[in-house]
Amino acid sequence: MGLTWRATSTQRWLGSDDNGKQIGHVGLVVSQGGTKHAWHGWRNNGTATGIDLGKFSTAEEAMVAVDAAE
Repeated sequence: MGLTWRATSTQRWLGSDDNGKQIGHVGLVVSQGGTKHAWHGWRNNGTATGIDLGKFSTAEEAMVAVDAAE
C-alpha cells in the first residue's frame, strides 16, 4: 500500500506508513544559484542511510518512486 503524504511546506513532503511512522521524504533541491530545480526522493528501509532514490522532475514522480521502494 502507498504512503500517506503530507506537505510540511511548498518544498517538502513527508510520507507515512499505515501505522503513522514517517518513512519517506520528498524535497525540492535548488542548485546552480537557483537556476536548477529537482525533487529528491528518499525512503527509510531500516538501514543507517536509507534508500536514496535520486532526483525527479515533479514531486508526484518522486512520491511514486518512494512509494514503490522497499
